Amino acid sequence: MLLDLKNPARVLARSKEPILEPEVWYENEGWKTGVVYPCGAVLISDHLLVYYGGADKVTCVASAKLNTILNHLGGGQEVVRAAGTPSPAAVGIQPTVSLKEKRIVAYCMKCREKTEMKNPRAMTLKNNRPAVQGRCNRCGTKMFRIMKA
Repeated sequence: MLLDLKNPARVLARSKEPILEPEVWYENEGWKTGVVYPCGAVLISDHLLVYYGGADKVTCVASAKLNTILNHLGGGQEVVRAAGTPSPAAVGIQPTVSLKEKRIVAYCMKCREKTEMKNPRAMTLKNNRPAVQGRCNRCGTKMFRIMKA
């Protein structure tokens, strides 16, 4: 929602649906699954950067052009989405996160049990599904974990 700068109790514009919601795997797997916590925002030129926590485990930043967000809000009127239009979360916000600090657990075919993945890196499979590739923390075997689309 967009609030009046001088009177924050006055709502200038409000979206019917959220523009930032947990959709990708690192926002849905963690201590508080399926939750994003917006923490602050920075405006640089015409880009809005929103810092947020994903699943209470990773820190992320989402970016979008300010005009895209304002257009989504409907210029002070509530937005009703027409059938076939993109979801509010797809109005241009592009989340980014580093896997270096992320603890990824996957099944090791050699150890025959779930273990923590060493050196995880995000990748996209040929069918456009997100996945993580790394090595088994115990035996060093190559591991894959296919994530939710």
